[in-house]
Amino acid sequence: IAGLKKPGADGTDRNRKALDQTTSEKILGAIFMSVGDGILLVDEDYEIVKANPHACEMYGLQQQNIVGADIRSLVQDEDAALLARFFEELIEGQRKSVEIICLYVDGKTFPATVTVTRSDLDGKRHWSLIVRDDTHQKVLETQLRQEKQQTEEMNLTLRTVMKSIEQDRKDFESRVASRIRTALLPGLRKIDEASEAKVRRSYLAIFEEQLLSLTAGFEKEMDQGLLKLTKTEIEVCRLIQAGCSTKDVCEAMKLSFDTIQTHRKNIRRKLNLSGKKLNLHAYLMNRVL
Repeated sequence: IAGLKKPGADGTDRNRKALDQTTSEKILGAIFMSVGDGILLVDEDYEIVKANPHACEMYGLQQQNIVGADIRSLVQDEDAALLARFFEELIEGQRKSVEIICLYVDGKTFPATVTVTRSDLDGKRHWSLIVRDDTHQKVLETQLRQEKQQTEEMNLTLRTVMKSIEQDRKDFESRVASRIRTALLPGLRKIDEASEAKVRRSYLAIFEEQLLSLTAGFEKEMDQGLLKLTKTEIEVCRLIQAGCSTKDVCEAMKLSFDTIQTHRKNIRRKLNLSGKKLNLHAYLMNRVL
């Protein structure tokens, strides 16, 4: 009885193993056919022996056309030599990735990352290739580089504007200081030294004219409303006058968007511009800051 049961048990095990193998092959086949990247299986003659649907779609070839094709015919010449070298250098189980230019059926090209793995079957070498189309990624990288360059150029322009504003401010302060020393201070001393009221009044009239000329003697006339602004608000006005956007002002002063908007509202209120359609930049263009 024991002898009779043993073969039956072995047969059951063999059937189970065969069933498990069949199931595994179905699962692997389903993965091979449905995976998002292109998959190619290449033999020792560099011929494609199997390809999944996504690989066919990537190269624009039908299954019957891509199977049997030389893998080197699907890439540019210099990359074909690179792939051939990969095939020769790889040992069994080893994997390498490389960026190459692939050829579409109509001759157009597309960038791709190819991962090559060597697998020996029945004493023969085979290579599996996972091909990922990098077209979208390269477009994004190009856009990122362009945006980075534009940002750098904008920052350079902003720094140049800031230096110009700072130099104009220093020049203005220097001219005002010079007028104070040469005109206002001597006038004050004369007023102090004058003994008669009539003479003092004359000097005061002259002093008043000198004060007025301090603001009216330049190409752009100072606005009395600007005297109400804080130091920070003056700096915001200078940047707006230079043509900077709110975003540029935020970056230059390292302040939040809401903070700059609050400053802009306060500036318009102090300059009596609240409720008016007059643009703040246009208003400041004719003022000295």
